Amino acid sequence: MRLLVLFAFAAVPAFGSGGCAPHFDHARTPVSGLPLREVARFDEQPTGIALGPGGRTFVSFPNWWREPTDDVVELLSGGATRPYPDRAWNDSGFVCVQSVQVDRRGATLWIVDAGYPLRVPRCCVAGGPKLVAVDLATNTVTQVIHFDERSAPCGSYLNDVQVDSVRRWAYLTDSERGALVVVDLATGVARRVLEGAPATTAEPGVVPVVGGRPWRTFFGVAPRVHADGIALDATGDWLYFRALTAHGLHRVPTALLRDASVSAATLARAVETVGRTSAADGMAFGDDGALYFTALEHDAIERRRADGVLEVVARDPRIRWPDSIAIRDGRLFFTTSEIHATWPFNDFVDAREERYGLFAVDLVSAP
Repeated sequence: MRLLVLFAFAAVPAFGSGGCAPHFDHARTPVSGLPLREVARFDEQPTGIALGPGGRTFVSFPNWWREPTDDVVELLSGGATRPYPDRAWNDSGFVCVQSVQVDRRGATLWIVDAGYPLRVPRCCVAGGPKLVAVDLATNTVTQVIHFDERSAPCGSYLNDVQVDSVRRWAYLTDSERGALVVVDLATGVARRVLEGAPATTAEPGVVPVVGGRPWRTFFGVAPRVHADGIALDATGDWLYFRALTAHGLHRVPTALLRDASVSAATLARAVETVGRTSAADGMAFGDDGALYFTALEHDAIERRRADGVLEVVARDPRIRWPDSIAIRDGRLFFTTSEIHATWPFNDFVDAREERYGLFAVDLVSAP
């Protein structure tokens, strides 16, 4: 992994530079919202970001248009990275890592492996879809939950995860087929719920405008991306989720998700639509009770306050397809993946124009 690190917060080790990466306009100031800080830049496409105690930072790179050097890395001081949890897992253990999350106890890094590379559409890898737990104290894998054909059928794509470390349950989105996957971490048993429901599927006619133009493939097809962003509230009682090509934000009681005896019809009726926002990818709750999300159409990070009011947190031309969000100790970090500028949405991408990065804003200064 070649990486350039510009600067970071006190909670993150100071990084140096190294390798080859795209140029950034350092003089540009944010258009609106809180000041934007560029923490790192990459010459490979990142998606997931996770923050651990003591400023530990983890980034994941999916096996999409080209195979990444490493699937998951930890950022180290001096501009270095290390494959995480080790070289063996990155060489032969992962297939296509989509996202990472550190649980609220700060004890475990959870890694979502979607299980098939998008470079080969619909290519299902046997045993590929899985959820991997890494103990941050020992940097060793402590649990691997493999998803079978019932919980992650061929053609599904496991996307984001939320982990309730108190109740020992995990919740994932399937952005390809439109569903939620509920996992009992104590037993490893997983179930698919709300498959094909209006709340987990893309809204008809929604074509996000990203980078100044409608998001379509170079064949003119508008992608339909289903359940994607997901966030667990502070109590763990409500799971918020949404499709990417949609404007609706929904939630459902986690007690019903955990109860296998609840019928599909009862669960569907329990889903609440709490509001509408711009098209978004990643989501996370802050300590202030607000739901933060990536606003793809506005080159921004926005938030929905507890009273339902929408606000801009940061807006800047460098926020090119903000992907995942992680919040810890009053600071919000997010990756930029430029999905709209890569194949098949752009038929040719000059590597010198790729601007993959890791950015952050200090929420402590938020009004």
